[in-house]
Amino acid sequence: MKSHFLIDLIFYFQGGRFPDQWARTHQKLASVYVQAMSLEGPEGQGGYADKALKHLTLSLRVYTRETHPEQFGRVQQEAGNIYMNRSDDR
Repeated sequence: MKSHFLIDLIFYFQGGRFPDQWARTHQKLASVYVQAMSLEGPEGQGGYADKALKHLTLSLRVYTRETHPEQFGRVQQEAGNIYMNRSDDR
């Protein structure tokens, strides 16, 4: 499964040696969870949405407005789309 490969990459990139790759991997993992949301019925979307948002938030440790404005904006947009499309009322 794609998510297991990405999780392995996160462990490889952690520790500050490859911050851009670490952040990009979190962003990719969030995309996997967003895709899983579209495959699940409304009852299963909340858990995947939470996981996607968690990984997007982690990517913002590297993707700041000052250092990576394009990636920062893209992550903010992805998070906004998740909140807008959530089936629960959080």
